[in-house]
Amino acid sequence: MTTLHDIRVSNANRQVEWTGGKQRPSLSFRGNELAGEVGEACNILKKIERERMGYPGSRATVEDLAEELADVVLCVDLTAMEFDIDLGAAVERKFNKTSEKVGLESRFVIGSAVDSEELEYLRYFFQTADFGPAHEDVVDIINERYRKDTGKDLPEGYRSDEGEW
Repeated sequence: MTTLHDIRVSNANRQVEWTGGKQRPSLSFRGNELAGEVGEACNILKKIERERMGYPGSRATVEDLAEELADVVLCVDLTAMEFDIDLGAAVERKFNKTSEKVGLESRFVIGSAVDSEELEYLRYFFQTADFGPAHEDVVDIINERYRKDTGKDLPEGYRSDEGEW
């Protein structure tokens, strides 16, 4: 799996090659580059949503979106590199600060990467869930649907008999 460190090293090496070792791009260039890439990702989202709503017009795929989001991540790292910002540490701090601010228990923990089975379940859960006042009922219903739709049991830590919810 690619890490933020891998992205930084690759970006730094390619930046030297790209500019021929000449003057680094200005901050306004970096800002415009980032805004452009975010705009391209938003355009892809619009096309995907257009198709979902059944409107005529050009289409895009999730693969197209992945490519544009990758451009966004690369541009964010290039901008952070200009200021020697450790994105991993910055993301962790910001995630935890927001959770604390809005009263959530979730905290970002370095090394908390989940396995593919857990990611599959979480993706399914959050695409299917419609949270409301009956949170526990929603969780039980989604869990039942997951088992039925995928034929798989829930990953460890997500079974209601384990007291996680």
